[in-house]
Amino acid sequence: MKNKSIKSKITLFVIIVSTLIFSSILVYVNIEIAPDNEAKASFYMQQIIETKSSEISRWIDKKVIEYRTIATLPSVKSMDVRRITPIIEEITESHIKNGQNSEEFSFIGKNGFCWINSDATKDLIRYDEYMLAYESELEFIIGDVLTNSSNNKVILFYYPIKGYTEKKESLICFAVPLVDLESLVNTLQLYTGKTWIMNRDQTIITTNDNYLYSQYISEESLSKIDYAKINTADVFDVETKNGNGKLYVSPITSYSDWILCSVVSDKQLNKTKLYPVSRTNK
Repeated sequence: MKNKSIKSKITLFVIIVSTLIFSSILVYVNIEIAPDNEAKASFYMQQIIETKSSEISRWIDKKVIEYRTIATLPSVKSMDVRRITPIIEEITESHIKNGQNSEEFSFIGKNGFCWINSDATKDLIRYDEYMLAYESELEFIIGDVLTNSSNNKVILFYYPIKGYTEKKESLICFAVPLVDLESLVNTLQLYTGKTWIMNRDQTIITTNDNYLYSQYISEESLSKIDYAKINTADVFDVETKNGNGKLYVSPITSYSDWILCSVVSDKQLNKTKLYPVSRTNK
């Protein structure tokens, strides 16, 4: 009986010690490991947003290089209508994909006195954007999202052309399918969050604003941030449709009026506990 009593005590001691050790491990996991992984997840988000922002900047740069090249052609600078027309036809053909024009553009003299290929953009051009292209010191202007005659979403690139007097005398206007830009942004939907581009005045570019406000973050929550002051990538605490969350932002360097945004709820970031943060949700 004595030996049995000692054996029972030893067993009880082992059980107690094991319980204490296991409890300590659980406490360490919850207090030390989890926050560390949450921090890594947030850091990972910031890095990915900045990388995607750079990718979008390169997409814009590639297009602007084409427009800049057109603007420096002697016939374009001098507004030689006879020579500009075949140039437009050649460039339009270069943008044909699957038998359809993926991009269309027009040549427009200042105050609209000279149109070439007017059908491509005349029903899309907004007067305020057109005038801003001439008045702004920016090299080019990108307009808001519009729907063309084929019921497709497009954005307009306005690129002013300086004549030989170095004054803006005309411009070329490209209608670029929004789907091209969306295809870049929509590959980045991390932790079941939502990523989009918007202007600094909070005009949504690459997603439906009603859908964004109803499913991810309210317009009111989004408007609490002063986007005019954002110069570098940053993260803000916000209220999402799924509770508290984070809004990651990064300016698009090649077009200062655009900002790349991504909203993720804290609940989704918390789910990264104990797992390596190396995958994205598509």
